[in-house]
Amino acid sequence: FAHCHSLDATSASRPATPHNIPLVFRIGSKSAVLYPAASPSRRWMLAELADSAEFLPWLKGLLARGLKTGHDTLLDLGDGANWVENAFDEVGALPITDVYHSAQYLERVMIALGWSESRREWQRRAWCRGEVAAREWLEQRLPAPDPKSPSLEWLLWEPEAIEALRYLEKRLDSMDYPSFRARGFPIGSGQVEGMNKSVIGNRLKRSGMQWSREGAARMASLRAQVCAWHSLINFESLRHQAYPPVPT
Repeated sequence: FAHCHSLDATSASRPATPHNIPLVFRIGSKSAVLYPAASPSRRWMLAELADSAEFLPWLKGLLARGLKTGHDTLLDLGDGANWVENAFDEVGALPITDVYHSAQYLERVMIALGWSESRREWQRRAWCRGEVAAREWLEQRLPAPDPKSPSLEWLLWEPEAIEALRYLEKRLDSMDYPSFRARGFPIGSGQVEGMNKSVIGNRLKRSGMQWSREGAARMASLRAQVCAWHSLINFESLRHQAYPPVPT
Protein backbone atom coordinates (compact mmCIF):
# COMPACT_ATOMS: atom_id res chain seq x y z
CA PHE A 1 0.00 0.00 0.00
CA ALA A 2 1.06 3.59 -0.56
CA HIS A 3 0.67 6.03 2.31
CA CYS A 4 0.85 9.78 1.75
CA HIS A 5 2.43 12.07 4.28
CA SER A 6 2.30 15.87 4.18
CA LEU A 7 3.82 18.57 6.37
CA ASP A 8 3.05 22.26 6.69
CA ALA A 9 3.11 25.13 9.16
CA THR A 10 0.62 27.79 10.24
CA SER A 11 0.50 30.47 12.91
CA ALA A 12 -1.79 32.25 15.37
CA SER A 13 -1.51 35.57 17.15
CA ARG A 14 -0.54 36.35 20.71
CA PRO A 15 -0.15 39.75 22.37
CA ALA A 16 3.22 41.11 23.48
CA THR A 17 2.84 42.49 26.97
CA PRO A 18 6.34 43.48 28.25
CA HIS A 19 6.58 47.26 28.79
CA ASN A 20 3.11 47.65 27.20
CA ILE A 21 4.59 47.58 23.68
CA PRO A 22 1.68 47.12 21.23
CA LEU A 23 3.15 44.31 19.12
CA VAL A 24 1.75 40.99 17.95
CA PHE A 25 3.91 37.88 17.75
CA ARG A 26 3.17 34.79 15.71
CA ILE A 27 2.98 31.36 17.29
CA GLY A 28 4.05 28.78 14.72
CA SER A 29 2.25 25.42 14.58
CA LYS A 30 3.63 22.50 12.57
CA SER A 31 1.21 19.90 11.30
CA ALA A 32 1.31 16.52 9.59
CA VAL A 33 -1.27 14.35 7.85
CA LEU A 34 -0.88 10.64 7.09
CA TYR A 35 -3.40 8.75 4.96
CA PRO A 36 -3.64 5.78 2.56
CA ALA A 37 -3.33 6.99 -1.02
CA ALA A 38 -6.41 4.99 -1.98
CA SER A 39 -8.52 6.36 0.91
CA PRO A 40 -7.63 9.99 1.76
CA SER A 41 -10.44 10.43 4.27
CA ARG A 42 -8.94 7.78 6.62
CA ARG A 43 -6.30 10.15 7.87
CA TRP A 44 -4.18 10.54 10.94
CA MET A 45 -3.45 14.14 11.91
CA LEU A 46 -0.91 15.78 14.18
CA ALA A 47 -0.41 19.42 15.16
CA GLU A 48 2.15 20.70 17.63
CA LEU A 49 3.73 24.04 18.51
CA ALA A 50 7.37 23.06 18.14
CA ASP A 51 10.49 23.85 16.20
CA SER A 52 11.71 21.42 13.55
CA ALA A 53 13.93 19.41 15.89
CA GLU A 54 11.17 19.10 18.50
CA PHE A 55 8.58 18.12 15.91
CA LEU A 56 10.60 15.24 14.40
CA PRO A 57 10.00 12.71 17.25
CA TRP A 58 6.27 13.45 17.05
CA LEU A 59 6.42 12.86 13.32
CA LYS A 60 8.21 9.53 13.71
CA GLY A 61 5.64 8.50 16.29
CA LEU A 62 2.83 9.31 13.85
CA LEU A 63 4.44 7.15 11.17
CA ALA A 64 5.07 4.29 13.61
CA ARG A 65 1.40 4.36 14.62
CA GLY A 66 -0.08 4.80 11.16
CA LEU A 67 2.02 2.55 8.91
CA LYS A 68 0.74 -0.99 9.11
CA THR A 69 3.59 -2.97 7.56
CA GLY A 70 7.21 -2.50 6.64
CA HIS A 71 6.22 -2.94 3.00
CA ASP A 72 4.13 0.22 2.79
CA THR A 73 5.39 2.90 0.42
CA LEU A 74 5.61 6.26 2.15
CA LEU A 75 5.10 9.31 -0.07
CA ASP A 76 6.03 12.71 1.27
CA LEU A 77 4.12 15.65 -0.21
CA GLY A 78 5.45 19.10 0.63
CA ASP A 79 5.95 22.63 -0.62
CA GLY A 80 9.76 22.57 -0.66
CA ALA A 81 10.35 24.36 2.65
CA ASN A 82 13.73 23.42 4.12
CA TRP A 83 12.35 22.04 7.39
CA VAL A 84 9.85 19.89 5.46
CA GLU A 85 12.51 18.46 3.14
CA ASN A 86 14.84 17.77 6.08
CA ALA A 87 12.06 15.88 7.85
CA PHE A 88 11.38 13.87 4.69
CA ASP A 89 15.06 12.89 4.57
CA GLU A 90 14.92 11.72 8.19
CA VAL A 91 12.03 9.32 7.60
CA GLY A 92 13.35 7.99 4.27
CA ALA A 93 10.26 8.56 2.12
CA LEU A 94 9.76 9.32 -1.58
CA PRO A 95 9.51 13.13 -1.85
CA ILE A 96 6.93 14.73 -4.14
CA THR A 97 6.91 18.52 -4.45
CA ASP A 98 3.37 19.88 -4.35
CA VAL A 99 2.43 20.65 -7.96
CA TYR A 100 0.62 23.90 -7.14
CA HIS A 101 3.57 25.34 -5.22
CA SER A 102 6.03 24.40 -7.95
CA ALA A 103 3.72 25.95 -10.57
CA GLN A 104 4.22 29.33 -8.87
CA TYR A 105 7.97 29.08 -9.45
CA LEU A 106 7.38 27.86 -12.98
CA GLU A 107 5.36 31.01 -13.61
CA ARG A 108 8.30 33.24 -12.65
CA VAL A 109 10.60 31.38 -15.02
CA MET A 110 8.11 31.64 -17.89
CA ILE A 111 7.78 35.38 -17.32
CA ALA A 112 11.58 35.69 -17.45
CA LEU A 113 11.50 33.80 -20.76
CA GLY A 114 9.08 36.41 -22.13
CA TRP A 115 6.12 34.08 -22.62
CA SER A 116 2.68 35.60 -23.20
CA GLU A 117 -0.08 35.19 -20.61
CA SER A 118 -2.03 32.77 -22.84
CA ARG A 119 1.02 30.58 -23.37
CA ARG A 120 1.82 30.60 -19.66
CA GLU A 121 -1.75 29.67 -18.75
CA TRP A 122 -1.71 26.72 -21.14
CA GLN A 123 1.57 25.51 -19.66
CA ARG A 124 0.40 25.99 -16.06
CA ARG A 125 -2.68 23.90 -16.73
CA ALA A 126 -0.62 21.06 -18.21
CA TRP A 127 1.81 21.29 -15.28
CA CYS A 128 -0.94 21.17 -12.65
CA ARG A 129 -2.59 18.20 -14.39
CA GLY A 130 0.66 16.31 -13.90
CA GLU A 131 1.46 16.08 -17.60
CA VAL A 132 4.89 17.75 -17.37
CA ALA A 133 8.14 16.49 -15.84
CA ALA A 134 10.32 19.33 -14.58
CA ARG A 135 13.61 17.88 -15.82
CA GLU A 136 12.41 17.52 -19.42
CA TRP A 137 10.72 20.91 -19.33
CA LEU A 138 13.88 22.72 -18.26
CA GLU A 139 16.01 20.89 -20.81
CA GLN A 140 13.63 21.72 -23.67
CA ARG A 141 12.44 25.23 -22.81
CA LEU A 142 15.37 27.11 -21.34
CA PRO A 143 17.54 28.91 -23.90
CA ALA A 144 21.07 27.63 -24.41
CA PRO A 145 23.67 30.12 -23.09
CA ASP A 146 25.85 32.01 -25.51
CA PRO A 147 29.17 30.03 -25.67
CA LYS A 148 31.10 33.30 -25.77
CA SER A 149 29.39 34.58 -22.64
CA PRO A 150 27.76 31.60 -20.87
CA SER A 151 26.57 33.49 -17.80
CA LEU A 152 25.27 36.64 -19.48
CA GLU A 153 21.86 35.13 -20.27
CA TRP A 154 21.09 34.58 -16.59
CA LEU A 155 22.50 37.90 -15.43
CA LEU A 156 19.73 39.61 -17.35
CA TRP A 157 17.06 37.85 -15.28
CA GLU A 158 15.49 39.41 -12.21
CA PRO A 159 16.65 37.91 -8.87
CA GLU A 160 13.17 36.50 -8.29
CA ALA A 161 13.35 34.56 -11.57
CA ILE A 162 16.82 33.21 -10.78
CA GLU A 163 15.59 32.10 -7.36
CA ALA A 164 12.63 30.33 -9.00
CA LEU A 165 14.93 28.56 -11.45
CA ARG A 166 17.15 27.35 -8.61
CA TYR A 167 14.07 26.07 -6.77
CA LEU A 168 13.08 23.97 -9.78
CA GLU A 169 16.60 22.74 -10.49
CA LYS A 170 17.03 21.53 -6.92
CA ARG A 171 13.86 19.41 -6.98
CA LEU A 172 13.84 17.76 -10.42
CA ASP A 173 13.40 14.22 -9.11
CA SER A 174 10.50 15.20 -6.85
CA MET A 175 8.69 16.91 -9.75
CA ASP A 176 8.48 13.93 -12.13
CA TYR A 177 4.72 14.31 -12.16
CA PRO A 178 3.83 12.06 -15.15
CA SER A 179 5.71 9.17 -13.52
CA PHE A 180 3.98 9.73 -10.18
CA ARG A 181 0.55 9.89 -11.79
CA ALA A 182 1.24 6.72 -13.78
CA ARG A 183 1.89 4.94 -10.47
CA GLY A 184 -1.31 6.28 -8.95
CA PHE A 185 0.43 8.71 -6.58
CA PRO A 186 -1.12 12.08 -5.65
CA ILE A 187 0.89 15.18 -6.59
CA GLY A 188 -0.79 17.82 -4.42
CA SER A 189 -0.50 18.52 -0.70
CA GLY A 190 -4.09 19.72 -0.34
CA GLN A 191 -4.75 17.46 2.65
CA VAL A 192 -2.34 19.24 4.98
CA GLU A 193 -3.09 22.66 3.47
CA GLY A 194 -6.78 22.06 4.14
CA MET A 195 -6.02 20.85 7.65
CA ASN A 196 -4.13 24.03 8.48
CA LYS A 197 -6.93 26.17 7.11
CA SER A 198 -10.08 24.40 8.29
CA VAL A 199 -8.96 22.36 11.31
CA ILE A 200 -6.38 24.70 12.87
CA GLY A 201 -6.72 28.13 11.28
CA ASN A 202 -10.50 28.45 11.42
CA ARG A 203 -10.44 27.78 15.16
CA LEU A 204 -7.35 29.74 16.20
CA LYS A 205 -7.70 32.72 13.86
CA ARG A 206 -11.21 33.91 14.58
CA SER A 207 -11.77 37.65 14.77
CA GLY A 208 -10.07 39.24 17.76
CA MET A 209 -8.56 36.02 19.09
CA GLN A 210 -5.19 36.05 20.81
CA TRP A 211 -3.52 33.00 22.30
CA SER A 212 -0.91 32.12 24.85
CA ARG A 213 1.62 29.59 23.62
CA GLU A 214 0.22 26.94 25.97
CA GLY A 215 -3.38 27.61 24.96
CA ALA A 216 -2.64 27.52 21.22
CA ALA A 217 -0.65 24.29 21.62
CA ARG A 218 -3.49 22.58 23.47
CA MET A 219 -6.15 23.71 21.05
CA ALA A 220 -4.11 22.71 17.97
CA SER A 221 -3.51 19.24 19.41
CA LEU A 222 -7.17 18.87 20.35
CA ARG A 223 -8.47 19.94 16.95
CA ALA A 224 -6.08 17.64 15.07
CA GLN A 225 -7.24 14.60 17.04
CA VAL A 226 -10.97 15.37 17.10
CA CYS A 227 -11.09 15.98 13.34
CA ALA A 228 -8.95 12.97 12.35
CA TRP A 229 -10.37 9.62 11.23
CA HIS A 230 -7.92 7.91 13.61
CA SER A 231 -7.07 9.49 16.94
CA LEU A 232 -3.49 9.15 18.14
CA ILE A 233 -4.52 9.76 21.74
CA ASN A 234 -7.61 8.78 23.70
CA PHE A 235 -10.05 11.70 23.45
CA GLU A 236 -10.76 11.92 27.18
CA SER A 237 -7.03 12.14 27.95
CA LEU A 238 -6.57 14.82 25.31
CA ARG A 239 -9.60 16.76 26.53
CA HIS A 240 -8.19 16.98 30.04
CA GLN A 241 -4.81 18.01 28.62
CA ALA A 242 -6.44 20.80 26.59
CA TYR A 243 -8.71 21.95 29.43
CA PRO A 244 -6.95 21.16 32.74
CA PRO A 245 -9.06 21.36 35.91
CA VAL A 246 -9.14 24.77 37.57
CA PRO A 247 -7.38 24.66 40.96
CA THR A 248 -9.77 25.15 43.84
